[in-house]
Amino acid sequence: DHLPEIEVTKTADKTSVKETGEDVVFTFTVKNNSDEDVTIDSLSDTVFGTLDGDSSCEVGTVLSAGDSCQFSITRFISGDYSGSSHTNIFTAVAHDDEDNSTSDTDSETITFTDVLPDVEITKSVDHASLDEPGGDFTYTLKIENKSDEAVTIDDLTDTDTLSAECLALVWTSLAANSSVSCTYKVNHTEAGDYPDTATVYVSDDDTNTDWDDDSVTVSVVDVKPVIEVTKMATVSSIPETGQNVTFIFSVTNNSVENVRITSLEDSKFGTLSGNSFCQVGTVLTPGMVCSFSQTEFISGEFGYDHENTFTAQAEDNEDNTAEDSATETVEFTDVLPSVVITKTAGIHPDRKS
Repeated sequence: DHLPEIEVTKTADKTSVKETGEDVVFTFTVKNNSDEDVTIDSLSDTVFGTLDGDSSCEVGTVLSAGDSCQFSITRFISGDYSGSSHTNIFTAVAHDDEDNSTSDTDSETITFTDVLPDVEITKSVDHASLDEPGGDFTYTLKIENKSDEAVTIDDLTDTDTLSAECLALVWTSLAANSSVSCTYKVNHTEAGDYPDTATVYVSDDDTNTDWDDDSVTVSVVDVKPVIEVTKMATVSSIPETGQNVTFIFSVTNNSVENVRITSLEDSKFGTLSGNSFCQVGTVLTPGMVCSFSQTEFISGEFGYDHENTFTAQAEDNEDNTAEDSATETVEFTDVLPSVVITKTAGIHPDRKS
């Protein structure tokens, strides 16, 4: 009796794949090295389990002496670069017509190549600019994992203070080819440009790292200050011979930000001192009005009105200036002439009584 002998081989179309996985075609061959026919009893794999083979090479297939058969299967193989390689063993069992059994094994190993992390951060803002006095700018950060395996967000930084929503992303896992977003607000009130940069740092399970940053610049547009002045006399006309007249001066800040009064002048009265609430140096908030009064003795000629102009100047914190003027007129009324004659009688010194 000659005992049966078979020889099996197992080969893969690639012996190295990305750790994130690829399809691999495995080819299994069974060769009868006996001097008589054998019948295949089983086909199995340590990883893939029982193998069905195909119609030309399966359980029950009879191989003549020196003959062989083969079949292929495709499987998705994945692993970890820092872990073990993928190894599996193919075993075939056969018997001859005297029921003598034989078997053989063969293994194949697939190694894994490292997949490096690839992260991208995109920063956007709800509006690129606001007129003074500015306001809130809402930023959105989008973090994309563009690699084929998960990464951990190790750190997230920004030029400005991040919201709790954004900070909560640190130490979280980001799945392969996925993204996550968060928003935060920054308030800018002064005119100017405000560049802002966000940076993200990530790592994978093999301690490979990657980072990315993105910048956005927003602006607060300078708005020139506007003031409005008024001047009012408590009387509209006086006798041409003159009298005291009280003038009321006011300055209104019609700007979107604070202004500081830098000058109070009158075309007739010169520099005006104002009062403690309304003088050079007084700061007016938007919409605020300040007033003061001044009494002057006014006289003139009938037909020639008294007219004088009040001018105020102010500036904002960017040293932009605003100016406005207001004029008031006081009429002189005609004072008619008035004469009094006095006649007295007496004794002429040359006449005797």
